[in-house]
Amino acid sequence: MLNQFKKILVIGAHPDDETLGLGGTINACAKNKSKINCLIFTDGELARRKNTRIQQRENQSMNAAKVLGIN
Repeated sequence: MLNQFKKILVIGAHPDDETLGLGGTINACAKNKSKINCLIFTDGELARRKNTRIQQRENQSMNAAKVLGIN
């Protein structure tokens, strides 16, 4: 069933929402040659302590996207 999707847009409010909520499905679709893009609306700053590093979260999110097969 997953091979019927050619293009997929994953939308998340915060970094890691896509990975935690849909990681397995995203990876399965990527293996079936779907083109997957991801849109994250925030940097997650308000969800964390004041001293967190936005750039670190962004890098982690990009690394996870590569692993999952997100374009």
